[in-house]
Amino acid sequence: MGILDTISNFFITTTNPKKFVYLEPRFKSTSFILVAIIIGVFIWLILLYNYILKNWDDVKCEKGRFYIAPLFGKSSQKTFEECVRKDQEEALNKSLSGVNKKISAIDDKINELSDMVGTTKKSNIDVLTNTIQSNLLYVKDALSKIMGSILLSSYMNEGAITSIQSLDNSTISKMVSKFNEVVPMFGNTPNENI
Repeated sequence: MGILDTISNFFITTTNPKKFVYLEPRFKSTSFILVAIIIGVFIWLILLYNYILKNWDDVKCEKGRFYIAPLFGKSSQKTFEECVRKDQEEALNKSLSGVNKKISAIDDKINELSDMVGTTKKSNIDVLTNTIQSNLLYVKDALSKIMGSILLSSYMNEGAITSIQSLDNSTISKMVSKFNEVVPMFGNTPNENI
């Protein structure tokens, strides 16, 4: 009876197969939202990159973008220098705008006086007004150059001081200082044992 029992058990198990357990993927809204956010961020980064690349000359000085200039095939140092030069020109023009307006007003008054007096003694007054006008233009140019050099000098000094302070506070400067503290512990020259 041993063989018959085995055969009957075989047929019973094959007619009653066991249920298989498997993992069924389920759709969750949080998973969809996370994937949508990740895709959205990548699309936003691509669009931002394209916008900056197409408008590089207009946006290179905004928000310190000269640091990421190599990502767009540009030199960081050259871009930084262009941005600083642009800021200096704007500051210089802004600071000299009052002086230029006053000189223009004086120039207009001289022209007005020249027109009023021009009918009486044209030859002597023309020479006098032309001399005064040329002298005023000379003074205007001299003042503009002096003010420009003073402002440029002050901006350059301020930039140099800021750069030195930021270099002194940088991680590389601290590492060099620590290295210089450690080297004397091992001797005066690092190649002494060679």
